[in-house]
Amino acid sequence: MIKKIADPSYTSPQLSAEMLELMTDTSFEDCLPGPLPQGTRVSHKIGSYENTFSDAGIVFPEESSKGQEYYIVVFSEGDTQEEAIKTIRDISLAAYQALLRRDSP
Repeated sequence: MIKKIADPSYTSPQLSAEMLELMTDTSFEDCLPGPLPQGTRVSHKIGSYENTFSDAGIVFPEESSKGQEYYIVVFSEGDTQEEAIKTIRDISLAAYQALLRRDSP
């Protein structure tokens, strides 16, 4: 669904941009965006149900030499909310670092 939101040909350039903006700088920036460098744009949506916590989003790294975004979805089940947030943050940072290394010239 997030990929469709980001695809302006699926809706329209204006609508896509508006939806991504609504998902950026939300009240819940402690998961996927939390450990990333200041200024890294992350359009995301968190979720929770009982003992399942998640965050799904698009990361737009400024350091990317190709200017490409990447998609990340992390689910944590059976942990406390604090443990889930830590897990989501750890995976977010690891993915960010790995993808930047892969993207480096």
